[in-house]
Amino acid sequence: MRILHLASGREWRGGQRQTWLLARGLAEHDLDQRLITQKESELASRATESGIPVVPVTWGAGLDPRVLPTLVRSARTADLIHAHDSHAVALASAASRLSGTPFVATRRMTRPLRSAGPWRRASRLIAISRAVRQSLIESGIEAAAIDIVTPAIDVAATARVTPYDWNARPGIHPGSFKVVAVSALTREKGIDLLVQAMAEPAIASADIDCVVAGDGPERDQLVTLARALGVAEHVHFMGHMADPLPLIAAAGVLLVPSREEAFGSTILDALALGIPVIGTEVGGIPEALSHGGGVMVPAGDGSALAAEVQRIAGDADLRKTMSRNASEAALNFDLPGMVERTLAVYRSVMERIERQ
Repeated sequence: MRILHLASGREWRGGQRQTWLLARGLAEHDLDQRLITQKESELASRATESGIPVVPVTWGAGLDPRVLPTLVRSARTADLIHAHDSHAVALASAASRLSGTPFVATRRMTRPLRSAGPWRRASRLIAISRAVRQSLIESGIEAAAIDIVTPAIDVAATARVTPYDWNARPGIHPGSFKVVAVSALTREKGIDLLVQAMAEPAIASADIDCVVAGDGPERDQLVTLARALGVAEHVHFMGHMADPLPLIAAAGVLLVPSREEAFGSTILDALALGIPVIGTEVGGIPEALSHGGGVMVPAGDGSALAAEVQRIAGDADLRKTMSRNASEAALNFDLPGMVERTLAVYRSVMERIERQ
């Protein structure tokens, strides 16, 4: 089977990482694969280092037409295109019509589809959670066309990550309890709620630091909020980190305070590292925590976040129990499982074509 992956790769976030991990896992199987993505991107670099053939393209805008000629040529020598993001889906739909090569598409968001047409032309759709599947159905996609394949990680490799050395970061008390968030700084990620939680009296009076890895349009606003609430010396914005795993490994707890979240793959990293998780009851987060290792609070409730941080920070025995549960829960999301479920989707498409 010849698989042509298509991913815009303009950022290095959860979706791009999952594309890379899937391609790595598929390399263990008897198939040929290539990846079309933005040249000189983090995704292109990691894929190349992993031995995955990359076809680099200039991909400046979401629906950059410069991608299409290369995509069509490559599709004519492939059995199946796998589009890994919304921009890729529109291009894959056009390339499929021009080349005759079928495509599957992965949806990683719970927001309604802006245009369902390209998605309906996919042979199969992969939703990363039940919440994403429901969103697709509400956008007009037939339920029978959707498979759920949850994100995954390389559990063993993640568990071996060396924790970040807090002594290397001026301004952070090495002995404090560390609340860590790894997130794009956008409204739906709820980092403002985390900042507000840090101002709650129970936390503000304790030796607790909040460390946020990530960047985005709300950064300046969040820094201003931390100053206005008087917690700027305890809320530390680290900016974008190509590899935030050491930060998670050194956390007391990982916080995922999202207002909307398709799944939350950083939760899996925390589980594999034995780090307790506090997440919100939205989207796919309940699925990510369905096997244990964390607790959930209502979305938008900074006070509830603060209460859980205080409870976990103040109870070493609870942290040990949650850590043990997290490590066990992570095994349910190991990479081979995701690879096999994705291969099953590929095979179902090819078998249906062969029957026609």
